Amino acid sequence: MIEYSNLDLLNGIRRNDTIVLQYIYKNFYSKINFFIKKNSGDDDDANDIFQEAIIIIFRKLKANELVLDCTFETYLYSVCRFLWLKQLDNNTQLIVSEVNDTKALRFLKHAGIAYLSGSVTELQAVS
Repeated sequence: MIEYSNLDLLNGIRRNDTIVLQYIYKNFYSKINFFIKKNSGDDDDANDIFQEAIIIIFRKLKANELVLDCTFETYLYSVCRFLWLKQLDNNTQLIVSEVNDTKALRFLKHAGIAYLSGSVTELQAVS
């Protein structure tokens, strides 16, 4: 199997080189998938995050904004990790419109989810 240097990988992404992109997927995807599945995700989440990370790296390369001071694998993992943790954080934002159900309010209180009180026409978790 061919081994690529960090520079080869970055240039391959920049050129949209199918062989390099397949190499990246084959060699680095499993670690990303494992991390995401271990942190409340599934295969679809891992696919989405991996693809989004490659797009982010591609855009940074095109804009000459990418400075790699670690291995490509470490950088890719870090981007994926950041994206996944950001998505998890966004998923904890619970918005319920027009809540008139006292059971729902009790559930939120019991679950330890902070919520806006008073005249509840919109309820937003802030946990």
